[in-house]
This record gives sequence, structure tokens and C-alpha cells, in this order.
Amino acid sequence: MLQRADAQGRARRYGVRMHVRPATPADFPALKPMLLDMGFVEDESALERRFPSFCGNPLRPVLVAQADGGEVAGYAALHDYGPHLRSGESHRTAKLEDLYTVPGWRRRGVARLLMRAVEDWARARPLRYVF
Repeated sequence: MLQRADAQGRARRYGVRMHVRPATPADFPALKPMLLDMGFVEDESALERRFPSFCGNPLRPVLVAQADGGEVAGYAALHDYGPHLRSGESHRTAKLEDLYTVPGWRRRGVARLLMRAVEDWARARPLRYVF
């Protein structure tokens, strides 16, 4: 099991340090098999063209779990819906669109680490709900 993450979103898993960070366009080759495995990809070339627009987008972040050795172990994709029509910022919500762990890293706490990063992201916005 992963140990508790420190303030930088790092954790140690069986001697491997792991951290969560925002995705960059350079992550696409590592993430592409995961995105395809999630399904519903109608056009792979369109996916590749669209991916950079999600990197650094504060309303549509993609977070990557990466071992310190460089291996990408999973990702989370979010969508912040912005202020609510009636209540403004007090009921702001976001959707966790994807949460994926590479099969070889499953049942080792990677998704838990990503979810902690999602929670930290939500608290910093601040969001009332993530569904």
C-alpha cells in the first residue's frame, strides 16, 4: 500500500517514490494507451490534436501520477463547471471524468494518490462538490 502522501503529493510505494503533477503535451505518448483503454475515442488523431488544450487548462486539468524513475502510472481528468447559475461560487462543482491506473500499478495505491490530488485541487479552487 502507498503510505500517506506528503505536501508535495509524493508517496512511497514498495520503495518507489511517486508524485502527482499536471499533464503536459509531452505526456501524450505515455497517456495515449490509457486514454484508448478508457474507450469512447472516435478519432485518435483528433484526440492527439485536442490533448494539448487540456494541459494547463484550469477548468479541465489532467493530473498524472508518475514514479520518480519517470514511469507514468495513471491519470485523472477533471472538469470544473464554474460558478453555479443560482448560487454562484457557493455550490461550484466539478466532475471527475477519468481515473485510470496502468494495470501493472493497480492495487498499489496509485488511484488513492490521484484522488488525494483531486481533493487538493478541489479545495484550492474552492469547489463544494466533485462527482
